[in-house]
Parts: sequence; C-alpha cells; structure tokens
Amino acid sequence: METTIDGNGADGAEVVVPATPEEHIAHLEAELAAARDLAAKAEKDVLYVRADFENSRKRLQQSYSDQARRQQKGLLGKMLAVLDNLDRAVAYGESSAVDAERMMQGVRLTHSLLRDALVAEGVKEIAATGEMFDPAVHEAIASEVAPDRPDGQIIAELQRGYRFGDELLRPSLVRVATRE
Repeated sequence: METTIDGNGADGAEVVVPATPEEHIAHLEAELAAARDLAAKAEKDVLYVRADFENSRKRLQQSYSDQARRQQKGLLGKMLAVLDNLDRAVAYGESSAVDAERMMQGVRLTHSLLRDALVAEGVKEIAATGEMFDPAVHEAIASEVAPDRPDGQIIAELQRGYRFGDELLRPSLVRVATRE
C-alpha cells in the first residue's frame, strides 16, 4: 500500500491520501464506521440523559404531591376536631336540659379552636372597621352618609375577609362612609 502526503489539512495536520481508489474507499469506509460509532454513542448518551431527566421530574412531582397530601391531611385533622365539638353542641342543644350559658361556652371554645387552626395554617384576618376602603381587600356592598367620618372610611364590617399569606382568600364585605 503506497500513500502520498498531500500537504496540510485545515487543522494543520498532514493529510494522507491513499495511492489507489480501493485504498481510498477502504479509508473512507473506516472513517464512516468511526463516525457512525461516535454518533451511536452520542445518541445513547442523549437517551440516558433524557431518561434521567424524566425520572427526576417524576420523583419531584411525586414529592410535591406527597407534601400537598400531608398538608391537606393535617388541615383535615384539625377540621375534624371542630366538627366533633359542633356535633356535641348540636346533641346538647337537642337535649331537654339546655343551659344557654354552657352552650355558648362550648360554641366559643369551638370558635377559638377553628380560629387557631386557621391561623396555624397561615390564614390572617383583614382589618376593616375604621380603616380606609381598599378595593384590593374590601368589597363595598353599602354606603352611608357620615359627615363626621372621612369619605371612604369603613363604618362596619358585614363579613370578615381573609388572606392566606399574600393571597386574598375572601374580601371583607363592608359599609363605607360618604359625605353626601
């Protein structure tokens, strides 16, 4: 097999050109086989990376789902304690020996239990009465002429509003002062 050196290639390396067409074809086939092997390895690597990414995505999704389920279960457990107290209040209220003061004491305790559970979950009440009307957190459902109050001041809260973190759960329903 005789070969000749044909100057330098683009990268500065010497380029060897086979002397016969058969040798040239054999050389090109060897280069093609090497390129195919390299492409097959690259494809295999891409498939491994894609599978690893998909598995990581599924694990993360399952982790978020499990965490949300645990939080939901904890909240529902707190709500069951409130339901138990309400069941007792209903049963007591239906009995013949109803003591209104004891009944109200039980209702106050249940109210406190529910409020504490909501606070523990991150729910906050929205201040309303005496505040200036803010359409982002208050919904005016009535107005009242009140010359002794600033225009737009909330006179009464008709239904309490709540936030969950920075998000509005429910706006406060309010009555607002007007000058005329």
